[in-house]
Amino acid sequence: MPRARTIPELLFADHAPPALHAVTTLGRDDRPELVLRRGELLVEVERVARLLRDRGFAGRPVLIPERNGIEYVVGFLACLRAGCMAITAHPPRPGGGGERLAAIVRNSRPAGVFATPGIMETIDRVAPDLLRDIERIVYEAPAVSVQEADGPPVEPILDQSLPWPDPDDIGLLQYTSGSTRDPAPVALTQGNLLANGMAMRDLFTREGRQGGTVCWMPLYHDMGLIGLMISSLLVKIPFHLMEPEAFAMRPVRWLRAMSNTGSAYSGGPCFAYDLCVSRTSAEDRVGLDLSNWRFAFNGAEPIRPGSLARFQAAFGPRGFQGMMPCYGLAEHTLLVSVRREGEPIRYRVAVRSALDEGRLEVRRTTEIDERTTVEVAEDEIGVVACGSGIPDH
Repeated sequence: MPRARTIPELLFADHAPPALHAVTTLGRDDRPELVLRRGELLVEVERVARLLRDRGFAGRPVLIPERNGIEYVVGFLACLRAGCMAITAHPPRPGGGGERLAAIVRNSRPAGVFATPGIMETIDRVAPDLLRDIERIVYEAPAVSVQEADGPPVEPILDQSLPWPDPDDIGLLQYTSGSTRDPAPVALTQGNLLANGMAMRDLFTREGRQGGTVCWMPLYHDMGLIGLMISSLLVKIPFHLMEPEAFAMRPVRWLRAMSNTGSAYSGGPCFAYDLCVSRTSAEDRVGLDLSNWRFAFNGAEPIRPGSLARFQAAFGPRGFQGMMPCYGLAEHTLLVSVRREGEPIRYRVAVRSALDEGRLEVRRTTEIDERTTVEVAEDEIGVVACGSGIPDH
């Protein structure tokens, strides 16, 4: 097969063991509960992509207003495989909150909507007219319990009649903003997605690295979708899904999931690391093993030096040594720069008034470890280093 030009091509060209746990959902005990193995995932992607193409959705926008589940993973990959324009979004909650989704629907004018029966029912109840005149693709993934996933692996079979997508075609309409105005779309090509995904794969692949990725970040957010899901598929490690609400209600569940699965990869905004410190007790932390967590991505909002120091002090004794400050933006697909493994974690103390004027005047540079006390005067600001730019971008 020629060099892969899109993510669907790469998933078939760069073989992974078909019995590998590709994507799981975590249960109440913060361990994998339902699973779709690698071979079965690719079989489903081919089948759903054929369905999308046969129903005329190639080249057209398809809305995926799903929760963090295996259906989201299948739906997004099938849209890429079929040459659709995926539109990622969060479903409205029973108590409301459908305004953002309605704004996305108005802007993108999707030809189809891909979701589980439960999500379709919720949308119809909360916003009865939202999906009017939009063709529906109702889907439930054939996931099984982890205990039942020990049968013979399924070998994926490529649908030779299904053309590969063009790398210049739009693969994702990624919506950004929305807090102060209607969300605005960024059109990302199939080639954009592959390039950013490949850069992450090359940076984060390690021989002998065990475990996988735990993701509580919503998959409609680029950090969850691209930074964690796509990178996990390309690195060929298990991708463990947790509901964002589970983390928000009990942050220790994220840490337990990392410990239980021995995962090496995860991430979230800076506030998530603050919650892990402020809302866990010494008793919660006993028994956690975070020694395999070598890639703890920290981005999506300003990164505070004190937050990094407090998290390291709290969880360094549990083996944690993996904080990865990073910078990204939707207009760049996702990742722009990240601290490399083995580099120190640093922050600069800069003059606040100079920074307000667009000048960086550095008074001192400090490395962060579990003994660091962050000291910043009133006229200063701590600026965390987010590493160098990623290759070939």
